[in-house]
Amino acid sequence: LAFLAVYLAVKALMLREMGFVTPEGRWILPLAPSLAWLTGIGLAGLAVGHDRGSAASRDGNRAAIRDGDRVAAGMAGGVALAGMALAFGWLPWLYPRAARLDPAAAGEALPPASIVYGEAIALESAALGELQIGRTSEAQLVWRALAAPEADASVSAQLLMPDGAGGWERPIKLDQQDSYPGAGSAPTGDWRSGERRADRVWLRPALDGRELDGPVKAGLGIWLVGGPGPAEVWPMTREGRALDWPLLAETVLRPASPPALPSAARLAPAPRFGDAVELAGLAWADGPAGGAHLDLWWRVLTPLARDYPVFVQVLGPDGDLREQADGDPIGGASPSSIWRAGDLLRDRRNLKQAPPTGGALLLGFYDRATGARLEARLDGERLGDDAFRSPIP
Repeated sequence: LAFLAVYLAVKALMLREMGFVTPEGRWILPLAPSLAWLTGIGLAGLAVGHDRGSAASRDGNRAAIRDGDRVAAGMAGGVALAGMALAFGWLPWLYPRAARLDPAAAGEALPPASIVYGEAIALESAALGELQIGRTSEAQLVWRALAAPEADASVSAQLLMPDGAGGWERPIKLDQQDSYPGAGSAPTGDWRSGERRADRVWLRPALDGRELDGPVKAGLGIWLVGGPGPAEVWPMTREGRALDWPLLAETVLRPASPPALPSAARLAPAPRFGDAVELAGLAWADGPAGGAHLDLWWRVLTPLARDYPVFVQVLGPDGDLREQADGDPIGGASPSSIWRAGDLLRDRRNLKQAPPTGGALLLGFYDRATGARLEARLDGERLGDDAFRSPIP
């Protein structure tokens, strides 16, 4: 009983927030019925020995011995059945399974966005909902065997966000999960040509103690690893072209909580742009090499259907343009089309020069395609050139 209690405690500790047991624990499951049966035999021996000893010492009552045998047998059988139900009923259902889907018809074309790995396995689709820092989310994958794979390939799923320039050249890794299809229950070496499988991967984004300044783009990359070498990455192609980054699904990553708006940075009244966004705060700070940081806090009132970049112009005392820092917020990683009502984000602009005393700051939103600016208002009054002007002290 003590052994079984420890076993169940360990299994409980292996349960992650995502709701399944780690794949390595799967191999312990067949031991549970054996352990339960041996435990039952031990209980039976203890019960029978105790009953026989006590009966013989009293009056040699044979009926007590037979009753003890039946009780012991019932205890042994009950424990064994409970162990079998646990091993083959409850615990296996905690594992993600790569369920079989309808097989692909001969010659059926792959979806355009599919990624082919080593000309043997294709990832037809990947679906990933919105993410939040510190919260586990599920990605759904659909695999297709183009040929009978000769090796068991492990799946490396990586959750990525764009780098500081808003691109995917050097993405920031938020989480990585390495496993096998179905958490080991559907090894690719057993797949047949044309077979299709639905798989799941759980991801938990984290930034190693750093804070996220608002909603940003995120992407899911899927690699297959295996083969003759211990860590050989399978070559990847999309529509016949070699692929280095298997970015399949893009989504939105949101912070665990919105960034704090310092009281000294608050603007009252706050200028509004297109009745969709307001500039809730503005602050200057010293930057490296004689430059400056300009922090803008945007509060979203209603969603924007398109991406509207922000224009930022630093003017000198005589009105001449000293510096300009245009682009999507948060280094290009947070286009306005991913915002939703209630979002608050801090948008830091790094300037090469210190702000000129007596100058002014002009900012607003514009349409990248036409150059037209979103209507800007302050306290209900429309602003000239649809730009908010803030003096530089």
